[in-house]
Amino acid sequence: MLNIAVCDDEEMILPYLCQQISSAFERFHIAAKIDTYSSSVTLKRTIEARKNYDVFFLDIDMRELDGFKLASFIESKLQEAVLIFVSAKEKYVFSSFRHHPFSFIRKEKLKEDLESTVSDLQKKLNEEKKSDTVILSDELQRTYELSAQDVSYIEAQDKYISIKTTMGELVIRSSLSAAEKSLQNTCFMRIHKSYIINLHAVYEIFYDKVVLDDGTELPVGRGKVQILKQRFCEET
Repeated sequence: MLNIAVCDDEEMILPYLCQQISSAFERFHIAAKIDTYSSSVTLKRTIEARKNYDVFFLDIDMRELDGFKLASFIESKLQEAVLIFVSAKEKYVFSSFRHHPFSFIRKEKLKEDLESTVSDLQKKLNEEKKSDTVILSDELQRTYELSAQDVSYIEAQDKYISIKTTMGELVIRSSLSAAEKSLQNTCFMRIHKSYIINLHAVYEIFYDKVVLDDGTELPVGRGKVQILKQRFCEET
């Protein structure tokens, strides 16, 4: 479920804005909990008190603390938060770019802009979920879903593969080649005929081996080191 904050100091507009945002998320079947704020200072204090939100809908023209200043504060505290500006003044579009907002919604085109914004957000969430999840299958087509951050490496063991995780070892009957195919376009890379590693678990790379964060040393196949270094830089 997404935690969403909507901030607009026009108290007559705020309930309508919240209702439209809620309806848009419902249409895309995204579970969301929405808190409303008619004061930007109150929202700032709430964040200072360690209340986290995933998505912020911010008006720009606010009396106490304008939307841009509030956005700067949010960026300093919650770097992963999604910022969306909602304004009746399109002249602010270009000024908003310095905060790298996910979207700029025009109040006079509220429903239309909300529809495209939530649609794009759904795509972003789906991509993040895909990259955060490892899904592997055994020879009987049973699937195993794991958090990518929990998997450090996968080792071939005869007709099985051993998946090394932070919680222990999971052994399934499958080939390393099948696992490699399932992990295409993810943070995993095959570095040897017997090993696939999570690039986010890499601590150090040598000419013939890689050292993982937990001290595990694994061999790197001939000709793989340069590709490994390039992939490591791209991922991290």
